[in-house]
Amino acid sequence: MKLIQKEMIEKMSAVSLKKIAFATVGLALAASGCKQDPYPVTGTDQKKQITTEQLEPIPFDPAYSVDVREVIECEENSECKFTIASRVPEGKTPTVRLNGLPSGATFNAATGEVSYTPGFDVVDLNKDILKLMETFPVEVMVSTTEDPITVYAKTFSIVVKNINRPLTITPQVASIVVTENTAGTQIVDISSLDVPNGPFTAMLSAQPAGMVVEPVAGSATQFQIRYSPSRKVVTASDSFEGAKRVKRFAPKLTIAMGNGNSVTSALTWKVVDDRLPPVVLAPVAVSQGPIVSFSIRAEDPNGESIPVLRSSPRSVPFGRFALTQVETGRPNRSVQDTFPFAVYTANWDQIRSESIGQTVPLTFQICTSSGGYYCADHTVTVTITGNTHAAPLVNRVEWPLSKVGALRVGETLRVPLPIADAEDATRNPIRVQILPAEMAQVVKWNNGQIEITPTTEGLGQFTLIAKSVYEQTTVEGFLFEALPASWESLAIISGYGPSAETLALKTLLGRGEVLSGVYQMSPNMLRLRDTVIVTSDALTTPDALKNLGRVLGVAKTVIFNSPEISRSSELMASLEAAGARLGSRITDSLDLYTMDIDPSSRLTSPTLSPGLKGNTTSVSKNPQLFAESAPGSTCQPVLRLKKRLFSEAVGVSCQQTSGQELVVLGFELMDLETASADRQIAKTWIEQWVQ
Repeated sequence: MKLIQKEMIEKMSAVSLKKIAFATVGLALAASGCKQDPYPVTGTDQKKQITTEQLEPIPFDPAYSVDVREVIECEENSECKFTIASRVPEGKTPTVRLNGLPSGATFNAATGEVSYTPGFDVVDLNKDILKLMETFPVEVMVSTTEDPITVYAKTFSIVVKNINRPLTITPQVASIVVTENTAGTQIVDISSLDVPNGPFTAMLSAQPAGMVVEPVAGSATQFQIRYSPSRKVVTASDSFEGAKRVKRFAPKLTIAMGNGNSVTSALTWKVVDDRLPPVVLAPVAVSQGPIVSFSIRAEDPNGESIPVLRSSPRSVPFGRFALTQVETGRPNRSVQDTFPFAVYTANWDQIRSESIGQTVPLTFQICTSSGGYYCADHTVTVTITGNTHAAPLVNRVEWPLSKVGALRVGETLRVPLPIADAEDATRNPIRVQILPAEMAQVVKWNNGQIEITPTTEGLGQFTLIAKSVYEQTTVEGFLFEALPASWESLAIISGYGPSAETLALKTLLGRGEVLSGVYQMSPNMLRLRDTVIVTSDALTTPDALKNLGRVLGVAKTVIFNSPEISRSSELMASLEAAGARLGSRITDSLDLYTMDIDPSSRLTSPTLSPGLKGNTTSVSKNPQLFAESAPGSTCQPVLRLKKRLFSEAVGVSCQQTSGQELVVLGFELMDLETASADRQIAKTWIEQWVQ
């Protein structure tokens, strides 16, 4: 057995000490036919001695040891030093070797010190952006120069933690200057040494409305910020820089990676005013007798100031000339998209008979600022005709100067606009011309009414010229707004803003625009609405309650979806005029009641009788009942609450003489509780009235 062991050791001298220490014993046992070690050493600390005298397990020799932590924690780009201490039997010279050190790590065998500065690329985020660390198992092998056969081994781990390198955002242009009504673009480059190609996520904050950020097509490291400011952005309250007013914005761009690393950069945008001169609606040429009269209407397309007529004709060669301001309007463009305007009437009389036949140009200067900024000149060429016939009469009762017509794209707006000869109403013909020429494609005057059928959305204005048989003309200007064809016909009125009740109604119906009863009750927001639903949130908000009277007479159908209808004296007066009278409020448990549909209503019966939950809002627990209608009432019950023999109306529908229908529910629609087969019963009922 001694020879076998000795020969094998000599033949394996080129094999590593580790393999000799752990493998030679097994090979010797197999070659000699001796039994294997019944007590193998396990764990990370291992030591075995091979001798020619015995093959039995050798007891642990405390003279060999390695002192090193099991886990050494390092960080990327930071120097990491630690010491490995070893012990061998006294009188012997230690030999220490390390296997598995990461690239770049060094070991000083004389001092036992390991030095390692891991680079930023040790934890490779390109392979896994969420990876937090990289682990390197290292094995320490201790032997002596006197006894290279005996090897003591211990393993430990070097764990390198990921350190995120900062992202950088570099705008290609540091400060962006864009003019109103034009598009501005800013390109930013993203740099990351950890993940050169992202992916990155871009977010904007503190940006003006309409500014967006999006990836640049074909690039993984570029984003573009787009902003097209309208002419409403810079206002008359903004300061001048040079000859232009400007408004500055400081949006913040945040770039984030998937591992949470992010950076925010403040950008600079400057919007330069693109102020337009006033739009003038006035005749270009007038042919009238010794009394000349025409109108000049000016509008500020910037939506800010009432135009000012800075100068009338300095002199007229004959007669007396007078210019009179007859009307002004300054709508609030935040709620009504119309333009401030001024209307003047020019009157020229006391013209001598010898002046008949002369042609005189009259030039007016109109500005959108009293300081003389942004002005437009308009010249009216007046020919003094030899007759004294009056110009045609245009009856603008249905469409006064201050009115802005409204309709959806594809619909036709018809407004009565009779035009007659001022001297003889039976005299014909009256010729009508629509200007500009392109507007004549959508505006027609037929048989005493204006017909407008827009094909594109937006504001439109046109001039109507009515000419009599004596070539006397009357010029009138009109303004209309074409709303999108998809303009929502259903409005749900809340209090200050969208409440849980209004949002639940919108979700139930799958449609409807939620409007604030405090801020959005202007005619602009209510026009063209077919149906308006008033919620408890609106009726219990005092500031909204003051405005709710505007819904009456606006929509075809108004639904009061609340037991709190009595809070508004104005609304109650309208209901009582139609014949609806309030009764008591239910105060006992709603579980005792079921709901029945009145046979006289248009509603479809559910398969199971529903009840009321009474928990949508705090007012839902006490439904409002209605008393029997007064004689001659146009109201009829549509829903009843039933408790044994008791049955009273909890919902009524009233027809008004104006053709408007008022529907009052003494509960909140979302309180309906039905069987699973009737989940859509509330939506089905409300759609009986929604146009």
